[in-house]
Formats: sequence, structure tokens, C-alpha cells
Amino acid sequence: RSKMHRAVLASLLLAAGLVVATVALPDCVDCPEYVALSAHDKADVIWDKLIHSEYSMFPNDWYTLSMAELFTEDMNEPFDRYSDQLPSGRKKLIHTFGTIAQVKFLPDENEYSGIFQGSNYGFARLSVAKDPSGGFTPGMAIKFMRDGTYSANIISMYELSGQGSDYNFFKNEMKTWVSMGEGLALELGAKIFRKGSSTPTHLSVDNLGIAGEDGKEVGHSEFNYPGQLYFEPSPSLQTRFASSEHEWRGDLKQLPTGTTLYTVWAANDCTCGGSEKPCEKVSDCKDKKKIGSLVTTSRFVASSWGDSQMFFQHYRFGKKGRRTCVYKNNLNADTNARLSGNLNEQCVTGSCPSIGGWFHSVKAVKQTDGCPFHLNSKQESWVSEPMVEDANINSTPASVVPAVVGCVAAVAIIGVVIALVRSRSREVYREMDAATL
Repeated sequence: RSKMHRAVLASLLLAAGLVVATVALPDCVDCPEYVALSAHDKADVIWDKLIHSEYSMFPNDWYTLSMAELFTEDMNEPFDRYSDQLPSGRKKLIHTFGTIAQVKFLPDENEYSGIFQGSNYGFARLSVAKDPSGGFTPGMAIKFMRDGTYSANIISMYELSGQGSDYNFFKNEMKTWVSMGEGLALELGAKIFRKGSSTPTHLSVDNLGIAGEDGKEVGHSEFNYPGQLYFEPSPSLQTRFASSEHEWRGDLKQLPTGTTLYTVWAANDCTCGGSEKPCEKVSDCKDKKKIGSLVTTSRFVASSWGDSQMFFQHYRFGKKGRRTCVYKNNLNADTNARLSGNLNEQCVTGSCPSIGGWFHSVKAVKQTDGCPFHLNSKQESWVSEPMVEDANINSTPASVVPAVVGCVAAVAIIGVVIALVRSRSREVYREMDAATL
């Protein structure tokens, strides 16, 4: 009987443990509870959201992007937001639709630090920048999870201009530095994106070198990362899919777990046709080095959460001075630069802004130089753009001044209109009185 009791007790304890393990994972992503999780558990949280919002049919209601919308977007957000989820209400204006698989990075021997030494828990989102019927423009975003801190991300493309009418996603290499391209639309787009970075088509991968999967920052003397990355498609994938127009997400859905998607190459001085242009192919890089491969650990899933909520941070190659602004209370979920690990803080370029409405404006109570990882990442300490001047946290943000002037002007105009209406009303009443008499 005692053996039976012990067996029953063991079963109950095991069941209780499973329940605790299940309920311990938070449902939120843009929150401190999520940031504190292990890389493994973060991957579980994200994957659960992806598979439970998987499309039954691939959507193709592509967003029609206007320059006016781009002008109103905060171009610093992709660089200064530390979260795996977009802020509340934010639309994904480009790369609207894609498909995501869990991946791992299998490293070859290399001299780089942090994630470059390997990662078991990552996600790769393969997408196209716009409606492919107007030109197929493939890109890939990668996210590697870390224990107890923020993820590491990579943004790569083939070229801004795309690959014409060829729908073979794996036809060309992806890279973290692409040419600016030619044409009025690309020039206008580049001008807008320069509001966020002086080198919008040349992204850094320094954040990957800061810390590995265990979340521990490397020593400054160990910190090392390449100037650019190339992702060379596996030869079997380059010729597997058709070039003619078809549903490209269906191609990726066919790929089984364990598929090697890309060979990863590092380079530091890979320019062709002038110092401002990166080589199109890694084979043209003089100092190239194979550092590993990107392999799937799940199937590909196209989902509404992945398309509308999942966020991949960008890293500036040309740096800006930044600061962390601390507030007394938590910031709203739609605050672009809010830190998911500390909801009362945000990372900004420039002065610490006041928050709240006109009648209840709240200023930052504290500011610190730099943002997460800044001591190692050189995101602030290595500056090729002028550092911003120290902000006075009690000052009115410059952006508020024109708004105040506009508001005063609007009130004045309304006052004049009301006065004219009243004056005309009195005239009408006098005319009616005269007519009555």
C-alpha cells in the first residue's frame, strides 16, 4: 500500500510540476516577465503565438504604401526599440507578409564573440518588401533569443530593387549591406529612412557579438564582430523552386525541419565598383570567411501574429548618441521606444520627451547615457555621427514648440470666426427687427 501511495504522490507531484511549468510562461511578449525568461522559454512563447494564429489561406491584400505615411513614421523606432513585439497600433508598412521558422545557427570556428559562437533558439522570417506582382523583393529577418535579456537580430536583403519577376526566393544571396539603388522612389525612400540612420542600407551586426545565448555580456577585450554578413542559399534550394509567378510561401511550407537554408559568411572589406557599393556576391569579397550555417528546427508558418506583431530590431552602422529616459510611471504600450524589460523607460535619440496630454504632461525623472548593451556594442561609444548634446530633462522638447504655436494659431482663427459669426448674427437680427417694424 505504501508503494502505491508513493506512486500516487509522485504522479500528483509530476502533474503539479507540469501545471506550474505551463502557467509559468507569460502570455505577453512586450513585458519584463518575458524578457526575464530563458532563450528556450522565449522561443516557446513566440512559437505558441505563431502556430495559434496560422493562416488557413495565404493573405495577399498587400498594403499600398504612400510616401506621406513614411514621412509621418518614427524612423528611429526600428533602431531604438528593445522588444520582440511591435508597439500597440503600429502597422507593418513594408514586408507586410512573410513566413517564419525556428532556426539555429551552427557555427564554424571563428574569432567572433556572442551569438557568433552558436545559437539553438532563433527565428527566421522570410518575406518580400511589397506586392510581388510589381517586382519580387525578398528579405530575411533573424532573431536569436538570449537568457534573461534582449534578443539579437539581423536584417538582410538581396537588393532594394529586388530581382524583377523571378519568384525563386533562394535565387540570390542575402546581405546586411545593400546598394542604395537608383530611381526617384528609392531616392525618396532613402531620404526618409536617413531620419533614423545615416546609413539606412548598411546595418550593423555588432549586437550579436555583445552576448551569447546565455545572456552574459562578453568582456570588452573579447568583443568582436564582422563588418557585414552574407547569406548564401544552399545549392539544393537555389534550383528547387520555380522562377515563374506563384505562391512563394507555399514553397517554404514544403521545407522539412533540419533544412540548411543558408551558409553564413563574414566580411569586413567587401566593396565592388567603388567604396560605397557592397559586392553583390560573397565570392567577390577578398576577406570572406565562412562562419557557419542557418538550419531550420521547425516547419515554416505563415501567421497573423508573425505578420502584424513580431518585431526585429535594426542596428545602425553609422551610430547616433542615445540615452535612456526614466519616468515615474509605466509608458503606454504604443510608445515606440519603450523598453520591454523596464516599462517606465525608453531609449531615445535626442532629448528626453515629455509624455501625456496637454493638460497632464509628465517629464522624465532621470536619464542615463546610452541604451541596453551600450558599454560594449559601441552603439553610443563609437560614434561616426555627432553625439547629441546633453538633454535638460526639465526642458520642453523642441517638437512641442511648433505644436504649441499651431495650437495657439488655431485658437486665434476660431476666435475670429466666432466673432464674425456673432457680428453677422447681430446684423441679421437688426434687419429682421427693421422688417418687422
